[in-house]
Amino acid sequence: MALISALPAQADLVNVATPGNLLALLPSVDLKASSEANFGTSPSQAVDNLINTASTDNGQIFANNDTDQRLAITGFDSKVLDIRLFLDPTDPGRFPSSVTIFFSDFSTTSLNSGDSNYTGSNGGQLLPKTTLTPGSITPLPGAHSGPIDFLVDAPAGTQTLLFDFGPETSGLGVRIAEVQAFAITPEPALASLLLAGLFAVALFVFRRYRVP
Repeated sequence: MALISALPAQADLVNVATPGNLLALLPSVDLKASSEANFGTSPSQAVDNLINTASTDNGQIFANNDTDQRLAITGFDSKVLDIRLFLDPTDPGRFPSSVTIFFSDFSTTSLNSGDSNYTGSNGGQLLPKTTLTPGSITPLPGAHSGPIDFLVDAPAGTQTLLFDFGPETSGLGVRIAEVQAFAITPEPALASLLLAGLFAVALFVFRRYRVP
């Protein structure tokens, strides 16, 4: 995939906004990555409700030489029962081989899972190291990325999630197109998009053919 030097044009991206997402549109002060690629991506693009297409890049993309790719997200205060990652199976060089997730009841952007924010009574490991494969992801219509959900059990008062994607293994930093978290199990991502599309069509038909 060619590197995109400019920031994405939102009209070219696929919107995956989902009701109840705790992480949507968080400010950059609530986000920290162990590294960032230098061609127009940033951690804020991992919570902007948008995912990449064939022609437009988007998401948190780590530097090619990052030996421990980590992403910390805070700015919320809630239990978390479902975490949804959007990943791009069409670009295996930037597909993460695994993910480990930690939580904390402190608001922090620490990237160290061993510090006191993530240990003892303050937090812990939420998802053990889990292998990820491109074959488990189906891209959404119009997009190159698709969702994978993890059912978790972070208690009420959780304020931070730390994602560890491990070292890059292909010479390319991995891409995380979008991160979402929910206090209740949400509708499947594809179903939500289809329902939104059906509603838009129904509204158009109603406005077009209603009797004055």
